[in-house]
Amino acid sequence: MDEDFGRIDAIAAEIAAERRRQVSRWGRQDHPSAGPAGTEPFVPVVERCKALNDARMEAGGHSWDAILLEEVFEALAEPDPVRRRVELLQVAAVAAAEIEAIDRRAAGQVDGPLISPDQLAAELADVTVLDVRYLMGGPPGAEEHAAGHVPGATYVDLDEDLADPPGVGGRHPLPDEQRFEAAMRRVGVRADRPVVVYDDWQGRAAARAWWLLRFHGHPDVRVLDGGWTAWQEEGHPVEVGETTAAAGDFTLSADKLMAVVEPDGVLAVDVLIDARAAERFRGETEPVDPVAGHIPGAVNVPTTANLDERGRFRSADELYAVYARVGATSGTVAAYCGSGVTAAHDLLALASAGIDAALYPGSWSGWITDPDRPVETG
Repeated sequence: MDEDFGRIDAIAAEIAAERRRQVSRWGRQDHPSAGPAGTEPFVPVVERCKALNDARMEAGGHSWDAILLEEVFEALAEPDPVRRRVELLQVAAVAAAEIEAIDRRAAGQVDGPLISPDQLAAELADVTVLDVRYLMGGPPGAEEHAAGHVPGATYVDLDEDLADPPGVGGRHPLPDEQRFEAAMRRVGVRADRPVVVYDDWQGRAAARAWWLLRFHGHPDVRVLDGGWTAWQEEGHPVEVGETTAAAGDFTLSADKLMAVVEPDGVLAVDVLIDARAAERFRGETEPVDPVAGHIPGAVNVPTTANLDERGRFRSADELYAVYARVGATSGTVAAYCGSGVTAAHDLLALASAGIDAALYPGSWSGWITDPDRPVETG
């Protein structure tokens, strides 16, 4: 732990030094610019910072100083030296996380669960495509599917195929295993053929299908990044009418590939992530469930934090930094939402960043079925 804090101290010092260089270069003197006392410049970190900045800009992202250095600039304006140090360390921890994420990707340790529209178009003949379009509280997406879909895609009904009826397990309990297996065979899923799933909800429904297939042992499942909207925006072909797939042979594995946590283990999770909107997490509003608030100790990472301005997933490095901010890069991690569906979106983002995490399937709607379970607001 002392080594970790030493590394973070060093990174904080180097970022602060870079901020001083920026101030000197641009003549911005409206804030103090001294780094934390007792730390020395850290040459390897300088090199990593430069590499990170280059990688961000090559990927079309903002530059290093537009993202982190502005946060450092704000932290340095804090007059209380203790609080200033805390804020600098927080920013430095994010910097360390982003640097580590780049190292992990360079070493080939992250195998992403997303596929771009262009990639799918190139591989279309060799994959099984599932259309999981869904609107919470609205009609099923079968009509939308018939009006236009990715060629060869077969429609999957989230409520019928990817969940059991509401009950003590929440509003969308995990589906009965045999029923799920039969549904996946009906839509053509095979164990030896890759699967791509998509929706028109920025991946929130598709992530549920991705998670269930991975949970039950399918080795190759990806989510179309940007979904139906991105497919159309990039000019790829559209097929109309209903699709009937050749029967698949997918068989559920006894060895589950994704982790779950049950209600009696939720409070023991090191980092419990609530994927709902911030106002629902805080208990300021609750449009769906009868009780407002969140599970005690949870942290909030709304699914919108996983997406860029186009509605597509952020890069693996950016997602790693998002979850580093809530401490989800070490220890046990689990996610929940309102009914167990959109939590899979956070799990997909975590998987993209190379972070293992479990699902609490019952989520908030299941948690509150027992009045003895604690609830927090704020």
